Amino acid sequence: MPKQSPVEIVLDRGGTEISFTVTPREKGKVEGEELDCPRWDLTVKSINQFDNPELYLHRQKGVYVLGVKPRGNARDAGLNEQDIILKIEDKDIVALDDVKALHAKSLETVKENHRLRFTVLRNGLMRQIILDFLRDYEKE
Repeated sequence: MPKQSPVEIVLDRGGTEISFTVTPREKGKVEGEELDCPRWDLTVKSINQFDNPELYLHRQKGVYVLGVKPRGNARDAGLNEQDIILKIEDKDIVALDDVKALHAKSLETVKENHRLRFTVLRNGLMRQIILDFLRDYEKE
C-alpha cells in the first residue's frame, strides 16, 4: 500500500459488512539505537514510539537510560532505568550523538573533571542528578 494514501477496508462479519479507512504511514525503526557508556556505567537508547510507547507519551524524541550496571557510577548517583535524559550539564540532549560526544569528552578529561550534572525526567517529574565517574569499577 502506498504511504499517506487512504485505503478503504471492508470486512464481512457474519453477513454484515463493516468498512473503515486507514492511512498507511512509514513505521520507522522499530527498535531505537543503543549506546553503551563505560565509566558512566550505563546504557542509553533513543526513544521510539514502537519500542517504548510509555516514554514516547512524555517525550517524542530524545534519549533514555536503558540500563545501569548493578555496581557502578550511574547506580551510585541514583540514575534509574527509564529516566529520560533532558540535559547533561547545560547541553540539551535530543539524540544519541549528543550523549556520545559528551561521553567521549568526559573520558578525555576525567582527571580534571569527573562530575556531570544530569537533568532527567522521571515519572513526569524533573530531577537533577550528579554523576561522579571518578571510580573505574571495571578495573576493580
